[in-house]
Amino acid sequence: MLKESKLNQYDVLVRNDRYWGEKPQIEKITVKVIPDPTTRAVAFETGDIDLLYGNEGLLPLDTFDRFSHNPAYRTQLSRPIETVMLALNSAKAPTNELAVREALNFAVNKKSLIDNALYGTQQVADTLFAPTVPYADIGLTPRRYDPQQAKALLENAGWVLPAGKDIREKKRPAAAR
Repeated sequence: MLKESKLNQYDVLVRNDRYWGEKPQIEKITVKVIPDPTTRAVAFETGDIDLLYGNEGLLPLDTFDRFSHNPAYRTQLSRPIETVMLALNSAKAPTNELAVREALNFAVNKKSLIDNALYGTQQVADTLFAPTVPYADIGLTPRRYDPQQAKALLENAGWVLPAGKDIREKKRPAAAR
């Protein structure tokens, strides 16, 4: 039962001794509101709080990774129901070309991004939503990381890599030059 509450600071919950079923073993819980992720992590490490629970933004990813590798802590991630995505404006060049968008999909090593930038806390989503999102696992064949396929798609679409340059350019038809 809610015994005490201070907006944006804490809630105190106490056991309802008149509950009809088995009594919970815990008599009192104080739920603290700590908006800043770093302050939250420090409170956990110093023993000011005993449990962290929540979703994205709860802790900085590097802090979660550190807790995960420390045997003094037990960490757990639930299957994600959201996706981290890179959105492209497909109304403007060069991403208005299907071949460019497909090449980008083959050119990005999603697993490496997740492992290195997101500390392995996400699942590869080959479409807009991860297959763990309800009704989103529609059986599409994922595009694997394949830089050679990306290059071939771009070259077939007229995107050439001029000698001495690092960025491809669209080859223009002779009539347009």
